[in-house]
Amino acid sequence: MSKRESMRELFDRADKVRPIAEKDGQVIVDFNDAAVLNSVNAYEDAGTGVQVRNPDGSVASTGKTVHAINPNYFFANRYKVKGTKGNQKLMVVSGHEPTGFRCIREQERGRLHVKTVPCYVFSRNEKNELELEKVTTVSDTEFVSDFTHTLNNKSMAELLPMITSYGNDITADEMPI
Repeated sequence: MSKRESMRELFDRADKVRPIAEKDGQVIVDFNDAAVLNSVNAYEDAGTGVQVRNPDGSVASTGKTVHAINPNYFFANRYKVKGTKGNQKLMVVSGHEPTGFRCIREQERGRLHVKTVPCYVFSRNEKNELELEKVTTVSDTEFVSDFTHTLNNKSMAELLPMITSYGNDITADEMPI
């Protein structure tokens, strides 16, 4: 927030904040948006946060909490396209699978801690929409040499609900950041 930015401009910026994700009812944003939301929270009444009871029995407000994460870590992925034109499959290794995240981080070294890497295979249905076809594994050498591309954060955000609904969502304790 610049020194000359009015309170109205600040609140307008806060209205434009788009969450990266929601986990356990908590909205997660990137660091720039977290700074905007924290500035807005400074203008709000002290009683708007979480109420806690002090040891002496009095009640105090903790203020609002903003959860932030680096979107590049949150949407970490590698992919390759397999098949012929018209019957192509998008094979994605996601950072939302604990093994996948570590493999993505180790890929540049050319050597992984596992021999197989979990991979999500997407194809297009009759309506030309991407759908999760299956989950398979690829060898460590195939992953290191062939999975050289990265989906942008917006594209990965579209695939993530399908990946997490499959049941391999990384837990907060396993997030390496």
